[in-house]
Amino acid sequence: MLLLVENNKNYHIQMKSIRWNEYAVFAYRIFLVYLFYFLPEYCF
Repeated sequence: MLLLVENNKNYHIQMKSIRWNEYAVFAYRIFLVYLFYFLPEYCF
């Protein structure tokens, strides 16, 4: 993943705002999955 970003740095800079948007949504979904699947094991 990081290698692809490094190889396509110019393209990554051009699409920077859109890519960061996608990364933010992806991280938010992972965070929600973490909350709903891992926290109940510790809370209950």
